[in-house]
Amino acid sequence: MVNFVKVGNPEQDFWASPYTGCIRLQQYLGGVKPGGAWTDEDMAAMPTGMTVSVYYEYNSGSPTITLPTPTKMGHTFLGWYTANTGGTKVTQIPSGSTGNKVFYARWEQVLQDPVGQTRIKGASRIPLSQAIAWAQSKNAAALFIDAAQYYWEYAELMNIRAEVLYAQAAHETGFGKYGGTVPSWYNNFAGIKTRYATGDTASDFEKFSTRKEGVRGHFNHMCAYIGQEPYGTPHGRYYAVLTTAHAGKVTYVEQLTGTWAMDPNYHHRVLEVLNSLLLYG
Repeated sequence: MVNFVKVGNPEQDFWASPYTGCIRLQQYLGGVKPGGAWTDEDMAAMPTGMTVSVYYEYNSGSPTITLPTPTKMGHTFLGWYTANTGGTKVTQIPSGSTGNKVFYARWEQVLQDPVGQTRIKGASRIPLSQAIAWAQSKNAAALFIDAAQYYWEYAELMNIRAEVLYAQAAHETGFGKYGGTVPSWYNNFAGIKTRYATGDTASDFEKFSTRKEGVRGHFNHMCAYIGQEPYGTPHGRYYAVLTTAHAGKVTYVEQLTGTWAMDPNYHHRVLEVLNSLLLYG
């Protein structure tokens, strides 16, 4: 800024002339040329370590504006919302919009998990495209690949890691090929039983009307374990889990052994699949 001030005010100094310095700083950050002495090159010069907001002139005829994705150390950006709490998530300002627009950035702190523990809640750490490519590389059934989109959709709505539940579904269903008691048309991706099931026959397992409903059921079932409100009306088994001693007490994948499933190696099997997914590509 010292050099910037002296372009048009060679007799003054940024630090010795705070009035002029502040004016020039404001003009510089706003992209306003103080006068004819300043060139485009002067305006484009950026001091090391500084960033600057870019101002755009917008009118109702301007093209749709896609909101930027900011970064914040130690946090995951969850999106722009119309209110500080609650509100509606927005990604664009559509062409033709009028009036003042105020959006609020929403963040989630990235928590450091204890060594050997894998958190279930939180923002997804890989994109949907990676999950689909991974599932294809595993020769997964088409219905399992198709279901991936719903895992990432509900993950964003419910702040539960999509890749964790998708890996669990891969383990539970054999990558959508099933082959056990539960037929594929049940759309049951997590081995969820009915509320009053007493055995292991097909009739003891929940049926979901669509793949999307099956994925919602998976997320809602997990909610009973991690102590989170379900999305929409849950299935019967959700309420059965709420009556158990472990309801709402599960935080990590490692805690699913002995709660979700009695297999002593259950979490090891899920984590083996999850790590394959995370490391793919």
